[in-house]
Amino acid sequence: MTKNSNQSDKMAWGMTLIVFGALILLDKLGITAKLPFASFLQSAGTYFLSAGIIFLIYKREKTMGIVLSAIGVIIHSDLFFGWMHAYRSLLVPIALLVVGLILVLSNRVKK
Repeated sequence: MTKNSNQSDKMAWGMTLIVFGALILLDKLGITAKLPFASFLQSAGTYFLSAGIIFLIYKREKTMGIVLSAIGVIIHSDLFFGWMHAYRSLLVPIALLVVGLILVLSNRVKK
């Protein structure tokens, strides 16, 4: 692992923790409760999506950012794709299983 890679890892994780902390603090202070999209801000999909975007911005290796962003979009599938609302309960666990298998199998091939 090079020095630049280590620095980008720290930056990505640090920015992710700052965003998570800010979202949680805004919720605890009751600020997000006044917003019309408060449920969107405090959902698991938002955390995955924000982490994915941060990882895409700060890390040279984009795989983690793409996976996290994809999970966030899938969790918010009813927001992005209204027609998927009926399948959301099955789509999220299946997508997580597929992504997990891809990561595990691609790791085996590289060794």
